[in-house]
Amino acid sequence: MKCLIYSPNSQTKWMKDYFPDVHPFFLKILNKPLLEYYIDFCVINNISEIRVMINNSSRVLEEYFEDGTQWGVKLSYNLAKPEDNLQKILFKNSNFCKDEKLFIIQGYQFLHYHKEKKQYRFLQSSENTKLGDVKNGLFLLDRTNILNSKLEEIEECEEPELGITQIDGIKKYFALNISLLKEHNQEYVLPGYNNDKDEFIGKNVVCANFKELKKPIMIGDNVQIKSKANVGPNVILGNNVIIDSGTKVEQSIIYDLSYIGSDLEIIDKIIYKKRLIDPFSGEFTHIVDNFLVSDIQEKLVQRFFKRLLNSVSAFLLAIIGLIPYIFFCLLHRLGRLRSKKREFYVNRNAKTKIFTIWKVAKPNFISTLFFRLSLNKYPLLWAVVKGDIYLVGNHLIPKCPQGLIKMNNLPSYHPGIFDYSDMLPSKVSDIEFELNELYYCNNSSLWLDIKVFFRAIFNRIFSVWDRINERETRFPDKGDYVK
Repeated sequence: MKCLIYSPNSQTKWMKDYFPDVHPFFLKILNKPLLEYYIDFCVINNISEIRVMINNSSRVLEEYFEDGTQWGVKLSYNLAKPEDNLQKILFKNSNFCKDEKLFIIQGYQFLHYHKEKKQYRFLQSSENTKLGDVKNGLFLLDRTNILNSKLEEIEECEEPELGITQIDGIKKYFALNISLLKEHNQEYVLPGYNNDKDEFIGKNVVCANFKELKKPIMIGDNVQIKSKANVGPNVILGNNVIIDSGTKVEQSIIYDLSYIGSDLEIIDKIIYKKRLIDPFSGEFTHIVDNFLVSDIQEKLVQRFFKRLLNSVSAFLLAIIGLIPYIFFCLLHRLGRLRSKKREFYVNRNAKTKIFTIWKVAKPNFISTLFFRLSLNKYPLLWAVVKGDIYLVGNHLIPKCPQGLIKMNNLPSYHPGIFDYSDMLPSKVSDIEFELNELYYCNNSSLWLDIKVFFRAIFNRIFSVWDRINERETRFPDKGDYVK
């Protein structure tokens, strides 16, 4: 048996206002993409080939699901025009549809099934059958004469043991998530550990001692919940989320990559990037404050003052470090040091500048001391003096595909010589690094910059070499240097 999945563009137009950059099949329900539920159902019922019809190509969707190998199925994609109906889709995919029974998921909907149930009467039928209609429904077509089947005339299956819920708006989407979390969370394969009933906890979750979690609750990967936060019941936290101290979150969905500030109350809401959504009225607000992941709008006077302060400080540091830097440059061969030029992003508009950076082939006393004294960063001080970057800011991202993705995932980007992760004494994982960048974007201040600068200098002097060299190799080297 094969499966054909098609959702007309007209049924997902409502998403544009709320989730403008999310592919419909990648919209998450209980922290899991909708398409993955379809695939799970197919796996349970021994359906080995799946064809997904999409209105436009989605790199995120195709990179996540790839060819379906992870689920043990053969997954393929094909484009559909907005005006195509199901009959046209069948003709366009005639080679895929022939030779075997065909299970069709038509429309934008959620399937209600149970992960432990291996057989469904609907899929055991020897004749053409349907559940729903040609706009939103399930079809089972016999291998013979599939292309000439009159879909409207197919009889409805009695007692199908399956259910479908059309997702036709933000209210229905919210209600579906909360209902599944409260009453049906044991019926599906869901992400996270489920050692306790009604509690799903992802990887790398850090909770302060003085916090309160109320079930049912779902927490994604790489989540931080600070002290005195009150989370739950009926709360879904996505991946890479920070809930700051004293904040209450109840009956709400917090989508991936969100920062919720301190002493707030979030009840009956959906938060997606810059949008605070009321699922009952359908209204949403664009947040331009640092309590949520959003672009931080600095006042021009504040920005000018920060640039001026950074330039003056960098100039003084450059004067102090000039003689030691020249001395080590003369010894660079003994220290196996080599300088190269590399192109870096300096703002969110993808503007770039070329800076000199230092690398070391094999560390010895001279090269280690050069890095411990932060003299490898000396050329960057003049970039701060010119106002291209800051002394303290976001991690300086080189021009490369991976770097562009990282920058676009940040709510704001103000590159600096030192970043928040540099002040931490222990080595940080890639996930912790991303969370630190997110935290800095939403909490940057003069006091924080001062603290980061002095702690980073201290750490470089006394840390082990691997910790010092860690940030220098954060992004791949191949093909990124300027000749």
